[in-house]
Amino acid sequence: MTTANRNLYSILSLLPAILLVIYFALFILMFVGMFGRMHEFEERPHESFDFGQFGAVMIVGILLGIASLAALILFIIHVVNNKSLPDSERIIWILAFLFAGFVGFPLYWFMRGIKY
Repeated sequence: MTTANRNLYSILSLLPAILLVIYFALFILMFVGMFGRMHEFEERPHESFDFGQFGAVMIVGILLGIASLAALILFIIHVVNNKSLPDSERIIWILAFLFAGFVGFPLYWFMRGIKY
């Protein structure tokens, strides 16, 4: 495996977790902003709330889904092609990816995958 591929897998292993933190931060900031403008709604009840950051939340959510799916597919392919792993450990890593993806990707990559 080339250095560029190792760097790509390293970034891809951490990207879903980083995007999840950004997603939650934007989501919380959106609602804090809404509740901060609650007095405007009380003064003008005929106007609706402004979901100003909703677009950013949706874009980060879509990127999070794409990054998670890409990481899942690439890491499952990597586990299957990694001949240094015993068959039982391959199954355990695949199950870890499926059930604990955000945690499983960096764990596998920095424990077993980088040596491949």
